[in-house]
Amino acid sequence: MGSKVLANLMKATRVISSLDLSRNPIGDKGIADLSQALKYSFSLVHLDLSSTNLGPKGGSRLFKGLAVNESITHLNVSSHKGLYRNKLGTKGLKKIVAVLKNNRVLAILNVAGNAIRAEGLAYVAEGIAGNDTLMSLRVSHNEIQGSAAIKAIRTILLESKLKELDLSDNPLKGMCMEEIADILGNNTSALQRLYCANIEVNCTFCDNTLAHCARRVFAGVSRSSSLQTVRLDRNDFSGPEFGEHVASLVGIASCLHHISLNECWLGENSGRALFKAIQGSRSVRSMSLQRNNLEDATAKAFGEALSSYMCLQVVNLAQNGISVRADENDRMRVLCI
Repeated sequence: MGSKVLANLMKATRVISSLDLSRNPIGDKGIADLSQALKYSFSLVHLDLSSTNLGPKGGSRLFKGLAVNESITHLNVSSHKGLYRNKLGTKGLKKIVAVLKNNRVLAILNVAGNAIRAEGLAYVAEGIAGNDTLMSLRVSHNEIQGSAAIKAIRTILLESKLKELDLSDNPLKGMCMEEIADILGNNTSALQRLYCANIEVNCTFCDNTLAHCARRVFAGVSRSSSLQTVRLDRNDFSGPEFGEHVASLVGIASCLHHISLNECWLGENSGRALFKAIQGSRSVRSMSLQRNNLEDATAKAFGEALSSYMCLQVVNLAQNGISVRADENDRMRVLCI
């Protein structure tokens, strides 16, 4: 079915609510027809154009059509591994400003894997200022970094009602994470779910700068009265002082329900400190600590912590060095080893 046929179908029918065109080589030329049809679509709520071979021109055409659309709440223009990856780039995202300023129904936007860089994120920030409908923004795998990125992220957090933000797999480094943590700690953002996996935060504590970074990050996150989920997977937290900071995070946080620290090079000291801190927490419900360097001593400390802690429901310790199994009388609900 060609893009023109699809466009005509979208114009003619009022019953299609979800359209998945992912992994089709639609390209910039094909999206021109579809973007025109978006102006006449009043029933379409979910549109998936991930990995459809879109470039900068295609992005411009798509967002031009979306600026006047009054039905789509969920748009996915991300890229999957393999063929037909989208490459909107900075230019392809320029017209997103008008979409975010004028479209008052779009709630979920996924532009992951499009090489938008910090300049493209700045367009998102410009449009999102004052927007109170966008709830979820995913911009992972976009080569976002530097001072321009920090400025854009600050605007996004402070001037929107965003509940979910995915910044994973961008080389943001410690300075950007510190800025995010400070904003959250000051309770000036409504953010509830933050994903910062593999953003090249390196807290190995080989110098005071890195140790200071970790203290600011975990202190800020722990003070937030809105943040419920945080994922910091695939960052290097192998330093000996890490346990102290993560223990502070778990013990003090009042709203944090879910923590993910997969592949963070956590050792025995960090593991014991983490589970000891569980005893002082009244909010954490699930933890994921897959593919770290935790061993039997950590599992023992975890079991002891559970004797006085009833909130924790799910713990994932898969692919560590643990050889013991949980006793049937342990208070945990789920343990994956």
